Amino acid sequence: MSYRTSRIGTSRYTPEGGGMFFGLIIIGFIVLMLIFGIANATHTSTHIECLVTDKDRTSDRNGGSDMRVYTKNCGVFEVADSWLSLTWSSADTFNEIHRGSWYNFTTRGWRIPFFSSFPNIVGVEEVAHGQHVRRMIP
Repeated sequence: MSYRTSRIGTSRYTPEGGGMFFGLIIIGFIVLMLIFGIANATHTSTHIECLVTDKDRTSDRNGGSDMRVYTKNCGVFEVADSWLSLTWSSADTFNEIHRGSWYNFTTRGWRIPFFSSFPNIVGVEEVAHGQHVRRMIP
């Protein structure tokens, strides 16, 4: 702690190293978010059989879009390209998913409400409820 005297003779408190501490907090937060993001995108795949009830695609001002798939028994998923999962055919995958059909989804990621994050569908196989069908969707 140090005190400085201003020109008019009053002293005021000025913390030493406060800016550096704040900077370290910000850097630590960024590093944690990067680690969390990579872990979210690359954790072990989950295979789950779901009945699709709806799907939608929304666009933003910058030309990006969100593709979501809603299921009766598995929750909400997103379909997105992922450079960490080496998947770049999300539009084709989204197009092959139909309402009222059963699918065996391969997903990565977790549902995190605070970040509006959903598990990402990286693989899709259409199935008759309880048994696999031959058609494979890449």
